[in-house]
Amino acid sequence: MALTHFFNNPVNSVTRERLFFHRLYFDIKLAAVRANYPLSIFEPEVDRDKFDIVLDDGDNERRIQLKTFTKSSGTTQWSSSKRFMRPDLVSGEKLNIAPMDCGLGGGFILIEIDDSIDDAPVSYFYTDRSLISGFASGLLVDESPAPTGRGRRPEARRTIAEAFLSLLADGDPHDPIQIHKKLFVRLQSPDALLSIAGLHSTRGCYLPSDHFLDAEIRGINADGKGVAVRGADATVVATVHARMLDIVALLEEPALHAFLRNAS
Repeated sequence: MALTHFFNNPVNSVTRERLFFHRLYFDIKLAAVRANYPLSIFEPEVDRDKFDIVLDDGDNERRIQLKTFTKSSGTTQWSSSKRFMRPDLVSGEKLNIAPMDCGLGGGFILIEIDDSIDDAPVSYFYTDRSLISGFASGLLVDESPAPTGRGRRPEARRTIAEAFLSLLADGDPHDPIQIHKKLFVRLQSPDALLSIAGLHSTRGCYLPSDHFLDAEIRGINADGKGVAVRGADATVVATVHARMLDIVALLEEPALHAFLRNAS
């Protein structure tokens, strides 16, 4: 149809991005109003560090990279830089990462455009290094059904996340790095998007990246069946589990759930 032809034409890529960036700006600013505050959005004058905007809720700032894609395009990965995705200095110190190996602690928002409908509705996806660590440690468990028929079985989210984190930690900070779509999560609403990005929202799950960071510092992880590995303090495991439930509640991901505290 006309939308597909227009939006998938490389000549129109800038037009598409500006159009749907403004859609995002409206949606998240309105979500902020629902939470009773004015969200500030800043665009850098020079695109040098991979981020397109800075979001500021009055208490926290977040550098954000933006990309748009159409549902019909079949795009499955996007490029960022290691510096953008690596933990910032504060988080890096807690993880015993040398200052020279830290980065910006950026977040990445995908805007999926449904080009099969004239109104072009959108869905928002999000990721950052903290969320990816949740996949890698098994705190977020994907139980998507295996595809039927013949062919190669798709890589599991956890496997992709582990490989990503290994690659992210190695090499020059200005090296590019590819982020697979499976490392993003689909959000229920713009309100949920603000929340998972670490900004004030009506959804109430504030600073989820801190929850992942705390779990990583404490060494909380799950086995291949999504059950917490034995040995960790039960109270700490219960707290991390409750936080993962809050995060999963933000998502439009029926096959994704929090790890289990025990096998029973």
